[in-house]
Amino acid sequence: MEQVEKWCRVHKKACLVTGIMGLLLAPFLWPVFLAVIVQSLTIGLPIAAGICCYKYLNEKKENTNENEQKCHHAETKESAPGEVCEHAELSGSVPKSPDETRTEPVNTKEEPELISQETLLWYEKEGKERLAAIRKKAGYEKKTELAVNKDGICTVPEKNGYHRIGFFKGYAGRPRETLVKLLKNDGYTVRSSGTYLWISWK
Repeated sequence: MEQVEKWCRVHKKACLVTGIMGLLLAPFLWPVFLAVIVQSLTIGLPIAAGICCYKYLNEKKENTNENEQKCHHAETKESAPGEVCEHAELSGSVPKSPDETRTEPVNTKEEPELISQETLLWYEKEGKERLAAIRKKAGYEKKTELAVNKDGICTVPEKNGYHRIGFFKGYAGRPRETLVKLLKNDGYTVRSSGTYLWISWK
């Protein structure tokens, strides 16, 4: 501190002269300082804005490229040959039903016998029981006959037409001649009318 005080005493006049000159020149130098600051801002702000825009566009482009790569990888995974084949095997592994086998052309004498045998097994295992349930339901309505269309839908007559009473599951595609024989053997009266099979009982 003593050295500073000594230096101030020695250079007191120089400090006063410098301060007075600064006060006198300040009004003239402030515009120069302001011009330098404004010029720096006018040059620096556009450059800074351009750099920010450039970085933003690069980041956006990188994000879009990453999304495209992810989508591409997802598509390649979905369309992998092993997975497609495996899925195809699963979806196509449903065994053919007897109805589908009957659509094939009959080339041998054994196939009609097989079809009749299948119809007999179906009737004894499922058809007879189902028909008995529908007959019981028709009995509640005091009906003694019903009509079965080619799809197995059972209807009974009424004053204003017909109404559905049940569904003969497994009936569709069965040979009518075999069914008529089986029904008659069980005591039903059967007659055909177009695509309908009329079944009546006492």
